[in-house]
Amino acid sequence: MAAQDKPIGSLLQDAAGDIGSIVRNEARLAQAEIKENLHRAMTGAISALLGAVVLIPALTLLLFSLAYALDDYDVVPRWAAALIAAAVGAVIGAILLARAKAALKPAALAPSRTADNLKQDAQLVKEQVR
Repeated sequence: MAAQDKPIGSLLQDAAGDIGSIVRNEARLAQAEIKENLHRAMTGAISALLGAVVLIPALTLLLFSLAYALDDYDVVPRWAAALIAAAVGAVIGAILLARAKAALKPAALAPSRTADNLKQDAQLVKEQVR
């Protein structure tokens, strides 16, 4: 039976079934996307932690080396050399924290592909209803 020959009630029932199917599929997609985003965030957090464990002592030694070099070459007094090295370390730390904060924003974890699909589905439903 062609769609033109079906009664309106049957067409509405088919449309409701299709919409329900779309909603279920989008929910599954959202769940999968959230799981993927959380896995990516956890992997990034573990990598950042391991990197910090290795880099903190290295950065500390580099900053001490900078302070000693500034003092040994009589560029600045010892106290100023230590202050400059500490400022360099603070700037590096602030940059790293800002990058980490941006990567861990809730928007980065949101299911953006699912939201895009839902917008497309809503547009298709509107077009079909017209």
